[in-house]
Amino acid sequence: STVLTLTRYAGAKTGPGSWRSGKLTGTRATHARALRGKRVSVAVRSRARTTTLRPTVAKLVAPTAPITPRPGAPAPSAPAPTNPGAPAAPFPAPGRDLTGTEAIQSFGPFFFNAEFSDCAAGNWPACTVENRYGHGQDGTFVYRRCTPTVGADINFVDSYQIVGALHRADGSWVIEYTTTNGSGFYHWEVAQSGLVQGYYQFNGGTPETFQNYVWRQPANLGNCVA
Repeated sequence: STVLTLTRYAGAKTGPGSWRSGKLTGTRATHARALRGKRVSVAVRSRARTTTLRPTVAKLVAPTAPITPRPGAPAPSAPAPTNPGAPAAPFPAPGRDLTGTEAIQSFGPFFFNAEFSDCAAGNWPACTVENRYGHGQDGTFVYRRCTPTVGADINFVDSYQIVGALHRADGSWVIEYTTTNGSGFYHWEVAQSGLVQGYYQFNGGTPETFQNYVWRQPANLGNCVA
């Protein structure tokens, strides 16, 4: 069985559900993900007594309908035909379109612990400036804008919640998620070649388009350092 110690999560909203484990990796992370949608035992200890609760672990993703364009979302342009930062055809083709939980189960190994970067040559300083979006297996989200100017870097850390998923029959896939504290919505389309495009919206505002990004694993979740 898997035993986890929970502590109050300072970044979450107040309330009885604002508790989380520490960062999980390896086998412990795999066992924890297997608990989604299942009932677990939670021991709550106080000075007076120990109470055992039996909550159901929330599923990471629940959508079942295909992804539809959001109001004001830009129409993605056709991606370039090659990606020097990723191997040719890295994703298996399911042979039919998968959505929601089924899609996540299919392409999830290629999304979790992966990054989308506009530097095909590798992480900074392989490029003068790199914009990098990383997705940890534990739900950690990072945005790094790495530059050669001290103090000009951006190192933003948050968590993400998947709200939409599509794995196309040809192997390409789409992932949509929101960030917990940044009020951001991200839509990413990953081609079979590993090229990535999409857009970002802050609080439903004007979309910012992403083009000529590349998919890469494992994700570099570290700060902008050489």
